[in-house]
Amino acid sequence: LLKARKAMAAMTAIEAKERLSELDETIAEAAALYFEAATAKGETVPGGEVEVQFTAVARGSVKVDLAGITVGGVEVAGSPLGANEVWTKRQKVVAPSTTTQPYWLRETHSLGLFKVADRTLLGEPANPPAIEARGRFVIGGVEIELARPVEHVWVDRSRGEERDPLEVLPVVALELNGGALVFTDSRPEEISLDLTASSGNPSGTVRLELPSGWTSNPASADFKIPDMGRTTAKFQVTPPKGDSAGVMRA
Repeated sequence: LLKARKAMAAMTAIEAKERLSELDETIAEAAALYFEAATAKGETVPGGEVEVQFTAVARGSVKVDLAGITVGGVEVAGSPLGANEVWTKRQKVVAPSTTTQPYWLRETHSLGLFKVADRTLLGEPANPPAIEARGRFVIGGVEIELARPVEHVWVDRSRGEERDPLEVLPVVALELNGGALVFTDSRPEEISLDLTASSGNPSGTVRLELPSGWTSNPASADFKIPDMGRTTAKFQVTPPKGDSAGVMRA
């Protein structure tokens, strides 16, 4: 496998480059090499600080050295791995500036037709990880690279170890209650807007975006959310006289 890795790395064909990561994973399995990148929290905010714990174990008889790890633009120094000894290290990195959103919903789309700016994502069942760690290991004088998503790892008492992708959430998440609304006349109806803080105790002003001719009272509402808590803003929404339809946003 190591000879095949050297030969494949020297190839210029695109197919060879695409298969190189698969060969690296096969080599790691044959060497009984385990590598993961985990975090104790499953959520963060754009530009937030994430503490990642790396774990590497070489359970096979072959000698394995960890050359280094690249994660979130940060380089983490490696170390020789002792036989069947657990190597761990923690590193704080900065979360990306974009929030987690299904890639097919990032662009404005029409009914049943989605726009994907990054064509390399077409056909993928899910988003690429918010933060990815790449560990470089040297086995028998040959360097391989293992890519691992930074995942939220915790233990459930009944199901055992659980894993979820790390999500980058907006500082304040908004949710309009009520779903589709039908006004039978021009009398106002109360609309509730839930605001949930993903970090800290944010404050600000929120308002409703209404179709032409619709009004809300108040026009805007100030809010201050307690630490990692939630609050609710209420509006009286009045439709225009006559038939009208549209989309309400906050």
